[in-house]
This record gives sequence, structure tokens and C-alpha cells, in this order.
Amino acid sequence: MNLIDEDIRRTQDVHNIIYTSKYGKIYFKSNEFLNELFKNVDLKDKNVLTVVGSGDQSFLCYEHGAKSVDLFDVNKLAFYYYYIRIWVIENLDIYYPDQNLDKNYIKELLKYVNPKTEEEMQAYLYWSRYVNTYFIKNGSLFFKSSFMNDIDIEDLKTIKERLKARSFNTYNLDISKPWNHDKKYDVIIVSNISDYVPRDNYSFSVYKDNLDNLLEDNGIIVCSKIHSSCSFEKEAFRDKFIRKSFPRILGWEGKMESTGYSYRKRK
Repeated sequence: MNLIDEDIRRTQDVHNIIYTSKYGKIYFKSNEFLNELFKNVDLKDKNVLTVVGSGDQSFLCYEHGAKSVDLFDVNKLAFYYYYIRIWVIENLDIYYPDQNLDKNYIKELLKYVNPKTEEEMQAYLYWSRYVNTYFIKNGSLFFKSSFMNDIDIEDLKTIKERLKARSFNTYNLDISKPWNHDKKYDVIIVSNISDYVPRDNYSFSVYKDNLDNLLEDNGIIVCSKIHSSCSFEKEAFRDKFIRKSFPRILGWEGKMESTGYSYRKRK
């Protein structure tokens, strides 16, 4: 069985609500208050590492002037969806694909695609197989709810220009597991990953050490506040990082909510 065959088989599992460590549902769009969150972060000319998620974080990094944007995610299907997002932006000049994202829509989109890298070719082959796999139901791979946020980007010129070179690196991994990586980043955007790290001291210690090794001395880690803060994270990060909460905003159902917080290395 080749790589694409295995990924399609795992996609079928996700359709049947069978999730594994590297294959799960994809976020169609972010459920975070990213427009407000990014007001608290200086990304101009910064080297950024961000979770893939729905792709929104990385595109906002380009929009806010990041020098480079690398991507990581434990969910392999998120990377395939990331290319859907790229192709829609480049070829249809729209930020989000159609809400239904059915097979006919993807088939028409693929007609525009001319893969520029080996990784993009893998994504093209994956979606070509996907649309010809009858047992995968349209829309079954995505988280969609009324709590998803639209990102306000009216002019996609900057993002399209930055995507031309396909200069990003991708890492399909669990950042709470040991990872040896030489590159350093000014900003690391982890979203709400702490909600998914196993609730034990060892896992959060590894997670903390990974971020510490990846971060420049004057860099920051940006976290989104989706659920309540994790005591394991606070305890693990206390010795090496200073935590700063971002301003609260008026959120769902008229309630004041936190957009997130950051960690900066102690000097």
C-alpha cells in the first residue's frame, strides 16, 4: 500500500468516526478570536512557527508581515486541507472554500492546480483520489459550527504573493513528544494545543522543553484561550517563561472572553 492509499484509508476511518493520533477531523475555519488575538502580537519581519489547524493562523501571519512561516500539526489531514486553502486563494481569489466543499467542487478546483513541489503533488494526488472514492461522504471530515469565526481579509494580494514560492516547511508531528530541531523562531503560535496534551507532568515538561528549544531568546509563544487554563501547563512553564494575558473581548452570547495569552523566556 502506497502513502496516498494509506491516507485515503485513514480518511475513511475518520469518516466513520475512527480517529488515531495522526488522523482526525479538520477545522474548516478557526474557532478562535484570531482577529483580536493577532492585535497583541508583533509579527513584522519575524520567523514564525504555527500550528496548521484550519490554515487561518498562517495566512494571518503573512498578512501581518511575517518574514517566514513554517507549519506543524499532528493531524496529517490538516496539511492536505491547507493546500485546498492555498488553491482557493490563488485560483478563485476567495479566502474560504465553499462551505459544502463537496467532491464536484474539489474536482473543479483541481483543474486549476499545477503542483510546484513534491509535497503539493502529494496533496493533488490525495484530493484526486478523494473525489473518486465513493464511500467518503461530502463534508464528513470537517468541524463546522456556529462558533467558527470568519477572518476579515478583503484583499488577498499579500497572501497570494507570499504563497508563490511555497517557501514554508511542514512538520507532521505531536509537539508534546520529543522533537530535536535546530531552527529557531521569533514567534511560535500553538493555538490551544495545551487542551490536548496528556494531563501529566512529563508530557507538559516535554512540550515546554520543545518550545524552549525552538524559541529565540527574545521570542514569544502565542496561545489561544478556548477552554480553561491548564494547571499542568502553568506549573511546567513557570520556571522558564513569563506569562502575559491578552485583553478580554465581548465574545459568544454577549459574554466577556479571553482571546489568549503569551509566554516569553525569562532572562
